[in-house]
Amino acid sequence: VLFRSKSTICEELVRRGYEAYDTDEGDWLTWYKKDGTRVSEKPTHTKEWYANYQRRLSPAALRRLVARAGNQLVFLAGTHHRIKEVLSMFDHVFALIIDADTVKLRLATRENGNNFGKTQSELEFILSNHKAHEEEMRLYGATIIDATQPLDSLVEKIIAESRAQENEGSNG
Repeated sequence: VLFRSKSTICEELVRRGYEAYDTDEGDWLTWYKKDGTRVSEKPTHTKEWYANYQRRLSPAALRRLVARAGNQLVFLAGTHHRIKEVLSMFDHVFALIIDADTVKLRLATRENGNNFGKTQSELEFILSNHKAHEEEMRLYGATIIDATQPLDSLVEKIIAESRAQENEGSNG
């Protein structure tokens, strides 16, 4: 999720002693042609590329994380196409939501070395999927969080909701 930035939230969770990963780093995501063929070439970030390719979370990488985590609370931040295929592997899903103008502002002013969203074609791609992603996450039962809140408030809410879910699971 591109919002109050998942990378910043991961960094804060790690700072607070939690295990947290950003899917933009490491081997979490793989590019596929829309026909399902895995590709190794790097994305060109053009309209044509996005029309023909999708990023997907690696079920194998996710299974390794789940097995390693055991009962420990672990966070994985990011989004991808065909998320429904892996939702059952998560105990709790959050959708960090902001309006389109805030998306544009955050992408334009981001200074963390990640330049995704700074070209016109990338921005158009992000905005074209923005509302549909929010609706999809609501359908899947994600906890919707207003990501325009201050970082401490966001992280506290994520931790509290996760702990509540964890407690329900151990009591049920």
